[in-house]
Amino acid sequence: MKTIYGNLLYDIGWMRFLLHLKDAGMSMKELKQYTAWRAMCDKTIHERMHLLEKRMRIVEVEIQALQQNLLVLNRKIEFYKEKIKGINMSLSLSK
Repeated sequence: MKTIYGNLLYDIGWMRFLLHLKDAGMSMKELKQYTAWRAMCDKTIHERMHLLEKRMRIVEVEIQALQQNLLVLNRKIEFYKEKIKGINMSLSLSK
């Protein structure tokens, strides 16, 4: 199936890529800028690469923060498991 941009497969791939950028936190302004640069072909390749590298660094910081939050959650869950195990153990001893 043809579209004005070539073929449907190409358009779906481009849309998926844009959705990944959006999911990675890229703003609409940045997405529009990236799309405009893309239309200019290779003469804007450095600008596009720098925008993606900037977003990558932001995502890496967010991942580190999420990993820290996950660590805190895991520690608290383990604390509760040990507490429950202790409660169950004392209940079984008192019978």
